[in-house]
Amino acid sequence: MTSAKTRWAGLCLSLAATATLLFAPPALAQDELDLSEGVSVPSAEELELAKYFPQDVVGHWAEETMLDLVHAEVISGYAENSGETTLRPNNPITRAEFVTLLVRALHLQAGAATKTFTDVRPTDWHHPYVTTAASLGLVSGTGAAFEPTRNITRDEIAAIIARAFEATLPTGGTPKTFTDVPNYWAKPAIDRMSAVGIINGYANGTFGPRNQATRAESMLMMRNALAAEQGHLPDKALLTQLIVRQQEESFAAMKGANWPRFHQLNEHYNIGYYRTLIGSMATVLSSIPPDPNLRIDYELSGTPTATIVESSDRFAVVDARGVGLTMIVSGPEGEIYRDEQPSDERLYVRKLPDGTWKIYSMHALNGPEAP
Repeated sequence: MTSAKTRWAGLCLSLAATATLLFAPPALAQDELDLSEGVSVPSAEELELAKYFPQDVVGHWAEETMLDLVHAEVISGYAENSGETTLRPNNPITRAEFVTLLVRALHLQAGAATKTFTDVRPTDWHHPYVTTAASLGLVSGTGAAFEPTRNITRDEIAAIIARAFEATLPTGGTPKTFTDVPNYWAKPAIDRMSAVGIINGYANGTFGPRNQATRAESMLMMRNALAAEQGHLPDKALLTQLIVRQQEESFAAMKGANWPRFHQLNEHYNIGYYRTLIGSMATVLSSIPPDPNLRIDYELSGTPTATIVESSDRFAVVDARGVGLTMIVSGPEGEIYRDEQPSDERLYVRKLPDGTWKIYSMHALNGPEAP
């Protein structure tokens, strides 16, 4: 028969695992989830978390950008037969794939104009995305064809992004002088995008306009454009109030061990990686079996505050500070475990098509300065 001390020790490890899940930075890898023998996130939750960390981008120069897009569920990657999720960052990307990525990221709806292409059939998976982009004037194809399966070039991406973000990007800036960009059809778009920092080119002073773009390059250019939008910025007061409410309500539900309410709040305020992370934590805590000789208390200290670090039309970064969380486990002889955690977080927030803002990722803040 398992002793009370063994049960309490196992519970303490479960709480430690939970604290690690909640406060660890998003660079959490799948093999870091099991903290000790017999203590792990349930397999379904573990797999859900792992899909937000494709292993083929670890150490890649665009890792941070690609993970951000995965965490926000702008992209989802490939589900391999091995069960892993990959992004294949160095692979080329086709014209259909990039247009699909852009239409989904911007939640674009078809315009009044219609344009058909001889090589884009209604039964093709990319048909609704290509026709939506064409109806908005973002793509025109080559004559009557669109060439959906041809790998897209860097100058084509610059031109499409310039059209898609024309109304929301800031004006001004000085275009970069690329040694390999002639005075041709794509130069105005390349100049415009380089002037506002969407594209930067290579270290040798070239842009490689006719080079096939890799998936990583295309994601970086699109993410740079999303971060630079200044057409319809969020109301700072409303956004900070939203974050403060999320902190207050979530911690109150945790303190009362009201896990149904906690899950409800998680669905209301969060999406993507952050929703899965918080849901995994709640699953661990709510699955602890009742024990008449055991008591778990959650103590909160401080008052939550929120400060906007940066914002664009669809994305924002907010620092949430001020609340400390202490988990206390007590047995018949008194306190046997205490875990004190500052809950200061840098939160990454995304605007959804319905106008609501939701948290999709986080980094723990361990000092006065954010990472």
